[in-house]
Amino acid sequence: MSELDRATARLLEVFPGPLPAEVDGCPCCVSAEDRAGLAAGSPAALDRFAHKAMTTWGGVDDFRAYLPELAVAADLDSLLAKLSYARWTRWAAVERDAVRDFLLARGRSGPVSDLDDLARFGLEAASLLDHLRADPTDQALRRIAEVVTRVLSARQRDPGVVAWLLDPRTAAALEDGFFRADAETAAVLSAAVDELELLRSTT
Repeated sequence: MSELDRATARLLEVFPGPLPAEVDGCPCCVSAEDRAGLAAGSPAALDRFAHKAMTTWGGVDDFRAYLPELAVAADLDSLLAKLSYARWTRWAAVERDAVRDFLLARGRSGPVSDLDDLARFGLEAASLLDHLRADPTDQALRRIAEVVTRVLSARQRDPGVVAWLLDPRTAAALEDGFFRADAETAAVLSAAVDELELLRSTT
């Protein structure tokens, strides 16, 4: 079971439901079909609920009840926005921990662009990256290389991510991986090492 699968299962343990029989919404914004779709777990209805929860469809308790489903179905922007709206940092500690662990797992497994959203949300971006140096796979090394390129070209750089990248262990991981990787990956890692030096010279 992956880290993300474990974190999702933990959400189900911490927010076990029961799901409300029906979630009321603004009649101008939420149709009977929408409500029926949500009750049935329709992906389209879950996505719609993710955008409308607590404003025109349901309240905080409804959002919390559906959180495990939304964590899987909703796009990250919508999920983060609604968690903020629900003031999740004031929830019980066990609930906060489950949410934070899920977001960290999602950030570690998702696209690099997710790191920016999660950092703005208050999660230290460097903590989303720590696992990569310990992962010798080509996929993890390519992800480090992608972060290097993204940060080097960014107008504003997260100081925590820059410090993480410039830690000698990051270059060492890329260099070690270079000698194990196939030709295509080795070229990517070699370019990333050069970009790290450029980043160091411009920081």
